[in-house]
Amino acid sequence: MTIPDKTSTIDQLKTKYPCREAQFDSLISFLGHDSFPSPPALCLTGLPSSGKRTILRSTLDTLGSPRHVVQSAWIDCREMFSSHLLFDRIVNRITDMKRPQQMERIKVLNDINNFVVQVTQALYGMTGKCILVSPI
Repeated sequence: MTIPDKTSTIDQLKTKYPCREAQFDSLISFLGHDSFPSPPALCLTGLPSSGKRTILRSTLDTLGSPRHVVQSAWIDCREMFSSHLLFDRIVNRITDMKRPQQMERIKVLNDINNFVVQVTQALYGMTGKCILVSPI
């Protein structure tokens, strides 16, 4: 799915959040086209309570429907006090994106080698883009 397929939905976002056209256009140019790679990291900056999270979440929700070209998971790193918890949350959120009805959690080991293997297994067979968001 390309950007023109979502024009009406994006126009609705721009109507819902006036004066944010530049932010939506920038995010969609980075993330929204399925044939171009996305940047490995994207950092949003601005004053507190200026709408960064709302605009990003709205954009990702729009790009993620109806054909799930972009899937996203929010992982709050402030809640993680160990690498094990962070690795566990990442792997299980990716697995939830792939199989939302699956109830069992994946047991994640707390070393980086096993984490990479488990992320690779979780991403196997997924189509589109998978975006992990870490609000700080």
